[in-house]
Amino acid sequence: MKKWISLLLALMLSIGAVFFSGAALAEDTTVSFSADSIYLAVGDTAKASVTVRPYVANRKGVTFQVSDEGIATVTSKGIVTAVAVGQCQLTAASVYDPSVSVSIPVNVIVPVSDVRLTADSDTLFVGETLQLAAACEPADASEPTVTYSTSDDTVATVTPDGLVNGASRGKATITAVSADGYAKASFSLQVFQSPESIDITPETVAAPAGGKVQLKVSVLPSDASDKSVTWSSGDEGIATV
Repeated sequence: MKKWISLLLALMLSIGAVFFSGAALAEDTTVSFSADSIYLAVGDTAKASVTVRPYVANRKGVTFQVSDEGIATVTSKGIVTAVAVGQCQLTAASVYDPSVSVSIPVNVIVPVSDVRLTADSDTLFVGETLQLAAACEPADASEPTVTYSTSDDTVATVTPDGLVNGASRGKATITAVSADGYAKASFSLQVFQSPESIDITPETVAAPAGGKVQLKVSVLPSDASDKSVTWSSGDEGIATV
């Protein structure tokens, strides 16, 4: 009799432990998308990528649904298809614990087909600035804005508004990408280092009439883009150069 009571107690404890463990795992279940939003043109598709934790919940997977199938549809595999211009919500819910879900916006847009970058010049000196202007086409594009980046921020930096600053001598490329990611443009520029000072040696000379003295010049800084100089005399009646 005692043996049966012991077995029964062990079985009850085992069931309780499994129940508690399952509840704990359910509480720890998380679902997250790899992107904050999805942008698509009508007819385009994208695969929604999700991360599910813990392992037991990940094994079960998720279910997908959209808030408005007139805007976009989604398959059980997370393939989103854009149907019409507008916005809806894409939701992924844990199969292991359906109370855990996450949503992101799906934006069906008129995409940018072309980006054009213009500026008054493609050269500037260290310390100077150059304003870039970006134009997106078509005119009715849903997201007609761009983000800027530079190929070498040691040569030139660029602000979110497209203001380029010359940092050091060299060449750099500024790239503008449309907010929807459908188009981009590049602008190549060259940054020059302007001369800051000139040293002449010797500073003073003495020579007999008809004599010659060789002067030497150093243009600073050493990385100045153009070190050429033009010589002139303050009084050619006394000396020419």
